[in-house]
Amino acid sequence: MGEVEIKIGGFVEQKQLNTMQHINSDIAEVVQDNNDLEYLQKLYEKLHLTERDRDIIDSIFFCIKSRNDRVERLAYYAGMSDAIDFLKE
Repeated sequence: MGEVEIKIGGFVEQKQLNTMQHINSDIAEVVQDNNDLEYLQKLYEKLHLTERDRDIIDSIFFCIKSRNDRVERLAYYAGMSDAIDFLKE
Protein backbone atom coordinates (compact mmCIF):
# COMPACT_ATOMS: atom_id res chain seq x y z
CA MET A 1 0.00 0.00 0.00
CA GLY A 2 1.38 3.38 -0.94
CA GLU A 3 1.82 6.42 1.27
CA VAL A 4 -1.26 8.12 -0.23
CA GLU A 5 -3.49 5.13 0.52
CA ILE A 6 -2.17 4.96 4.07
CA LYS A 7 -2.85 8.67 4.63
CA ILE A 8 -6.35 8.39 3.14
CA GLY A 9 -7.06 5.27 5.20
CA GLY A 10 -5.88 7.02 8.36
CA PHE A 11 -8.01 10.06 7.55
CA VAL A 12 -11.09 7.90 6.96
CA GLU A 13 -10.52 5.96 10.18
CA GLN A 14 -10.15 9.21 12.16
CA LYS A 15 -13.31 10.66 10.60
CA GLN A 16 -15.22 7.48 11.47
CA LEU A 17 -13.91 7.58 15.04
CA ASN A 18 -14.95 11.24 15.39
CA THR A 19 -18.39 10.47 13.97
CA MET A 20 -18.91 7.58 16.38
CA GLN A 21 -17.75 9.68 19.34
CA HIS A 22 -20.28 12.33 18.33
CA ILE A 23 -23.05 9.75 18.03
CA ASN A 24 -22.17 8.17 21.39
CA SER A 25 -22.12 11.49 23.23
CA ASP A 26 -24.73 13.62 21.46
CA ILE A 27 -27.55 11.36 20.29
CA ALA A 28 -29.97 11.01 23.22
CA GLU A 29 -31.13 7.49 22.39
CA VAL A 30 -27.56 6.22 22.06
CA VAL A 31 -26.49 7.94 25.28
CA GLN A 32 -29.41 6.24 27.04
CA ASP A 33 -28.46 2.87 25.53
CA ASN A 34 -24.86 3.36 26.70
CA ASN A 35 -26.05 4.20 30.22
CA ASP A 36 -28.34 1.16 30.25
CA LEU A 37 -25.50 -1.03 29.04
CA GLU A 38 -23.20 0.24 31.79
CA TYR A 39 -25.88 -0.45 34.42
CA LEU A 40 -26.54 -3.94 33.06
CA GLN A 41 -22.80 -4.65 33.01
CA LYS A 42 -22.64 -3.86 36.73
CA LEU A 43 -25.61 -6.15 37.41
CA TYR A 44 -24.00 -8.89 35.35
CA GLU A 45 -20.75 -8.63 37.31
CA LYS A 46 -22.68 -9.18 40.55
CA LEU A 47 -24.30 -12.41 39.32
CA HIS A 48 -23.11 -15.61 40.95
CA LEU A 49 -22.04 -17.60 37.91
CA THR A 50 -19.55 -20.37 37.42
CA GLU A 51 -16.38 -19.43 35.58
CA ARG A 52 -17.49 -21.59 32.63
CA ASP A 53 -20.90 -19.89 32.42
CA ARG A 54 -19.30 -16.45 32.67
CA ASP A 55 -16.82 -17.38 29.91
CA ILE A 56 -19.67 -18.47 27.64
CA ILE A 57 -21.66 -15.30 28.27
CA ASP A 58 -18.56 -13.12 27.86
CA SER A 59 -17.85 -14.85 24.54
CA ILE A 60 -21.38 -14.12 23.37
CA PHE A 61 -21.03 -10.46 24.35
CA PHE A 62 -17.64 -10.20 22.65
CA CYS A 63 -19.00 -11.78 19.46
CA ILE A 64 -21.94 -9.36 19.38
CA LYS A 65 -19.68 -6.36 19.98
CA SER A 66 -17.17 -7.51 17.37
CA ARG A 67 -19.92 -8.00 14.81
CA ASN A 68 -21.48 -4.62 15.60
CA ASP A 69 -18.10 -2.89 15.30
CA ARG A 70 -17.48 -4.54 11.93
CA VAL A 71 -20.96 -3.69 10.62
CA GLU A 72 -20.59 -0.12 11.90
CA ARG A 73 -17.30 0.31 10.03
CA LEU A 74 -18.68 -1.24 6.83
CA ALA A 75 -21.83 0.89 7.00
CA TYR A 76 -19.68 4.00 7.40
CA TYR A 77 -17.60 3.04 4.36
CA ALA A 78 -20.75 2.25 2.37
CA GLY A 79 -22.17 5.65 3.29
CA MET A 80 -18.99 7.36 2.15
CA SER A 81 -19.05 5.40 -1.09
CA ASP A 82 -22.70 6.31 -1.66
CA ALA A 83 -21.93 9.99 -1.00
CA ILE A 84 -19.05 9.93 -3.49
CA ASP A 85 -21.26 8.25 -6.09
CA PHE A 86 -23.99 10.84 -5.45
CA LEU A 87 -21.52 13.71 -5.90
CA LYS A 88 -20.29 12.22 -9.19
CA GLU A 89 -23.83 12.23 -10.60
